[in-house]
Amino acid sequence: DELSIDHTVYTVDLLGCGRSDKSSITYTNFVYVQMISDFIKKIIGQKTDVIASGFSGSFVTMACHNEKELFNKIMLVNPPSLTQLKQMPNRKDRLLKAALEIPIFGTLVYHMIVSRDNINNLFIEKMYYNPFHVDNQMADAYYEAAHKGGYYTRFLYSSLAAKYININICHALKALDNSIYIVEGETEPNGKAVTDDYCASNPAIEVSVLKETKHLPHVEAPEAFLEQVKIFF
Repeated sequence: DELSIDHTVYTVDLLGCGRSDKSSITYTNFVYVQMISDFIKKIIGQKTDVIASGFSGSFVTMACHNEKELFNKIMLVNPPSLTQLKQMPNRKDRLLKAALEIPIFGTLVYHMIVSRDNINNLFIEKMYYNPFHVDNQMADAYYEAAHKGGYYTRFLYSSLAAKYININICHALKALDNSIYIVEGETEPNGKAVTDDYCASNPAIEVSVLKETKHLPHVEAPEAFLEQVKIFF
């Protein structure tokens, strides 16, 4: 709401995520790169500033590299490590994906993974700096998104777990001349190493660290995050 005062704001649930359709396909980085580019071309219709959280940062980076005329400034919130993105599916990963996509067995395992307790623990252990400040509505939204769409919801998870969504973005980062800004949570594991790698690939990248936050700084410290957004955009 605050951003919409001075900007036209679009929020997008990517395919397989949130309340978007859950399709029984193999999800890849290219699927999301194409979706983001098509959304800007067909819906927004002009050069766009983008804020991407987590893994979505790799999609935006590649989309900008492929069609730079669609993008203006880019803000990445706790992007994935470049080392992680370089990991490609091996035989073990392909077997894992196949197992997770078996109709009954895969659905059972998936529902165990995205149980209410496991999602609550995810927020407490990995998402929030202060586990006592976990937003129950946010946890409920994650739980709903993980189950909305029935048994088809497991296909995105299987692609993620088997590294099918990974892609090496180092060459894209080096080639970009857009303004890129990284917002990192102070206690995000290996956060400084991750941002150092991004800056080594593209020295023009700027970094801001939000104190007393972890993986979701925009949720834990919205005012501090908005301040950074207003400085950058």
